[in-house]
Amino acid sequence: MTKHLFTFPAAYTKTAPKASIPVVFITARDIKKQKKAHTAQLEQSGFSGKAKEVCFIYDSKGKIEAVYAGRSDVFSPYDSAAAAEYIRKNLSDTLLKKTIFKYQSLNKKDLVAAYTGWSWASYRFERYKKTKTVIPKLYLPKSAPAQDIIA
Repeated sequence: MTKHLFTFPAAYTKTAPKASIPVVFITARDIKKQKKAHTAQLEQSGFSGKAKEVCFIYDSKGKIEAVYAGRSDVFSPYDSAAAAEYIRKNLSDTLLKKTIFKYQSLNKKDLVAAYTGWSWASYRFERYKKTKTVIPKLYLPKSAPAQDIIA
C-alpha cells in the first residue's frame, strides 16, 4: 500500500467555539454598510474591498474583533484562500493556536467556494520535509456543505 503524497492539515474544527473571530467578505460598495467604527478603520487603513485585500479590525482593547476581506463580484475560492494566507502570515503562532475563525454572511454557494479556498491555503506538501507552520482554524458547522468542499 502506498502512502498518500499529499496531506491536508486540520484546517477546520467542528467544535462550536465559545468565541470566534468573524471573517467578513465585502466589496467596495459594502464598506459604508458596516458598523461606523469598522467603516472608519477600513477607510483609514486604505482597504477598498478589492479581491485579495484583507484588514484586521480591532476593538477598544486592541484585540482583533473581525477580519474583513475583499471579494470578487462572483465569489471565488481565491478570495478566501488569500484571507487565510494573510491571517497565517500576519498573526503569531501563539494567537493562531488559540483562535477560531468563522465565516459570516455568505450564502450556501459562496460558502462552498470559501471553505474550498481555505482548504487550498491550508495545504502543505510534507512528504520530504515537515513544516511547523500553524494553520488558522476555521469553524465548520454541521450545516456546512462539507461534501461539496473541494480540498
